[in-house]
Amino acid sequence: MSSPIGAAFRRLAVVAIIGILVLVGISFARVSLASYQLNVQKSTLQRQVADLKTQNAQLQAQVASLQTDAEMERLARQELGWTRPGDTEVVVLGLPTATATATPTDRTH
Repeated sequence: MSSPIGAAFRRLAVVAIIGILVLVGISFARVSLASYQLNVQKSTLQRQVADLKTQNAQLQAQVASLQTDAEMERLARQELGWTRPGDTEVVVLGLPTATATATPTDRTH
């Protein structure tokens, strides 16, 4: 026969073991969730890095093209209205602007 103290001790041991297993399970679940979230974040950041590398390569190519004499001259003429010495600049006056060509709508109330 088992003593009442032995049976109580066994019940207490079983409850303690179950409690420990629950705590270990909760801890494992939290670590697994954190690991999953970090992997998702890592994938997102890797995509962003790849996109930024592509953008950087495009910008470097653009910088290289903008440093050529021909491109500098084109931008100076187009954007700044510069001319070469001896060139004659022609300014066309009287062309309608985008806002001047718009016709008002006729509304009746």
